Amino acid sequence: MREQRVALPFSTPSDAEARRRFRDEIERDFSVTAPAGVGKTHALVERIATLAERQPRRLPGLVVITYTKKAANSLKQRVYERLYRGDDVVRTLLNQSFFGTIHSFCWQLIQKFEETPYELLKDDTEVRERFLASLNLEEPDFARFQNLFRFLDVDELLDVAKGDGSATDDTDDITNEGGCVLKTSEIFAYQPKRKDPRVLKNIEATTKVLRQWLSVYQNTQRPLELPACEKGGKEFTDIFHETFRPFYRQLHAEATACGRLLQQRYAEFRREYGYFTYDDCIVFAQRILETDEIKTFYQKKPLYILLDEAQDTDRAQFRFLQTLIALHPHNRFSMVGDPQQSIYGTRADVRDYAELHQSLVQSKRCEELVFSETFRCPPKVVSELKVRFPKIFNDSKQVK
Repeated sequence: MREQRVALPFSTPSDAEARRRFRDEIERDFSVTAPAGVGKTHALVERIATLAERQPRRLPGLVVITYTKKAANSLKQRVYERLYRGDDVVRTLLNQSFFGTIHSFCWQLIQKFEETPYELLKDDTEVRERFLASLNLEEPDFARFQNLFRFLDVDELLDVAKGDGSATDDTDDITNEGGCVLKTSEIFAYQPKRKDPRVLKNIEATTKVLRQWLSVYQNTQRPLELPACEKGGKEFTDIFHETFRPFYRQLHAEATACGRLLQQRYAEFRREYGYFTYDDCIVFAQRILETDEIKTFYQKKPLYILLDEAQDTDRAQFRFLQTLIALHPHNRFSMVGDPQQSIYGTRADVRDYAELHQSLVQSKRCEELVFSETFRCPPKVVSELKVRFPKIFNDSKQVK
């Protein structure tokens, strides 16, 4: 659930200086970490209002990107309400700014600079099904993935590379490591030091299932579930998982390569039938950013880019934004996000966001700001959560 409008407290919040800087220092770029309930949308509205009051002529170059059309419209409406008493000139200039999703921005870019026969698909379910039905998995390009197809179906594999910009990338540099021989003797020879009947029973049950699994795996080509081990004591489960680690690593390498190949084929299929998906917009817009026409256009029009919900932005989208920002020395870019609010784990990797945040801060392209004062819970609740939650977060600031 996205952030709701909140009323700021009458008392001065502990992070007031960070909020003031984000609002007032419009010539500086910031990467803001803003947890839920801190008034992030209010801060964005105030920064835009400052820009409108001090440098209204920059409003036609204002690009505000957030994850949904609904969120973008809500943010734009709040900006209009904030500037309601402003003059008509400011409102006219604000009407020339962009509030929307990155896909909408890219599609507008494509329509402006390219004559394209493609139809933009809001839902590619039907086209995707036609593509999957047309695949021949017996052809040479898929020969090395026959073992992989026993564990993952093609529909799942098609999503593996989604969002990394590889829909039209070459996959020649992606190779797997060759066959992986399973050495399970240590699992079957294991004897626990404590002869606990329940532990022995669990080990016996697990090894029985594993023998059956190995028989099917080695002697047939039937589809299989991946083997699992959750009982038998820590030492036994550790041995089991360590035994299968190379096997899983091999499957991961194959899934990555196969996913990218499928994405490439699917992109070719869409182009053949005249379709564009939202991901295609990003890839295609990235390419036209490198044309002389668009470079000349943006050299005359500095942009003021604000990225909301940055943690849900994928690698290809970050790449596009960085290329766009580099087109003019006076372009400004700030983003607001929080890795603990990442909700699109299958599409956007929170590690990409964390790496970009660190890169922007370390290179001094952006300065780090933190909004820490939440207005949805009493201070005592927040203090208790701050003590308890770090114990369950992993290195990516996510629940394990």
